[in-house]
Amino acid sequence: MPTIQLLMKHTGEPLKRFPVTILADNMNSEIKAYTDRNGIVSLSEVTGSGRIFVDGHTHYQGNLDKKILIEMWS
Repeated sequence: MPTIQLLMKHTGEPLKRFPVTILADNMNSEIKAYTDRNGIVSLSEVTGSGRIFVDGHTHYQGNLDKKILIEMWS
């Protein structure tokens, strides 16, 4: 189960209610979700590898079966 956390790079603050899109290689459709108050998205239905998009840009590509930390500049 992937856990994705979005943080501000300089302050370490979580990005709350931020849109995240996951496109797993073994799925035909993308999954859209929003971060919670801690900047975290947890998805039980996604396995394998794929890409994570934040604000329309690819910020991660690889194995989705782990905790993924994405730090944003703004």
